[in-house]
Amino acid sequence: MKKLIVSFLVLFISQWAIAQQIGRVLFTKNGQLESIEMELPETVVLKLSKDGQISQWGANRYAGRDEILREKLDPYVGRVEYYRENDNEAFRGKIRSIGTIAITYYASFDNPAFAGKIKSIGSLQFDYYTLRDNEAFKGNIKRIGNADIAWYSTFDLDDLKGKLKSIGNTSITYYSSLDDTFIRGKVKSIGGSTYQYYTSFDRKELRGLLKSGQPVRTVNGIKYLVRF
Repeated sequence: MKKLIVSFLVLFISQWAIAQQIGRVLFTKNGQLESIEMELPETVVLKLSKDGQISQWGANRYAGRDEILREKLDPYVGRVEYYRENDNEAFRGKIRSIGTIAITYYASFDNPAFAGKIKSIGSLQFDYYTLRDNEAFKGNIKRIGNADIAWYSTFDLDDLKGKLKSIGNTSITYYSSLDDTFIRGKVKSIGGSTYQYYTSFDRKELRGLLKSGQPVRTVNGIKYLVRF
């Protein structure tokens, strides 16, 4: 009986931890980061901007069907709590918990680059680049849980500056100003998997569209989706 209880607790804790993770990373057709999607229990999705703000959240009716773009999320019908008016000015009125998952934020007395940004989602801790870091990515997310996040800097080519460079061990590269006009700035590879696009040498109606490579692919446990 004791072993059964221990096994149940281990399973519960592992499932709870897995249910707070980076689910998907979405790029625009020009290679800009559109959002980092955090997956919570009950098919809840939080869409985060590169500087750690919640841009959209709700229930995902298409959970498990990653080829479908979640342009609009459904309202979550479970319990949602918000920080009150007497809480710190940096996060008063913001979401405090969704279901069983608590969300905390950096306060106004924390690092100026952090104030009001997500500090934790459940067990996942967030860290950010400070105002002393490179101009191209200061204030951006630096780490989510154990995943380090890097960005291209002002020392890189203009088409790369400020774009997502890597999440954990997964590197992202882009076509640059040295490439064809119609593919400049677009995602070139994610973790070694490449994307090719139609160029100015192709038919007019095809230029800039995806020629080869999967729009949705999973690399090191995270799904990446590239618009085209």
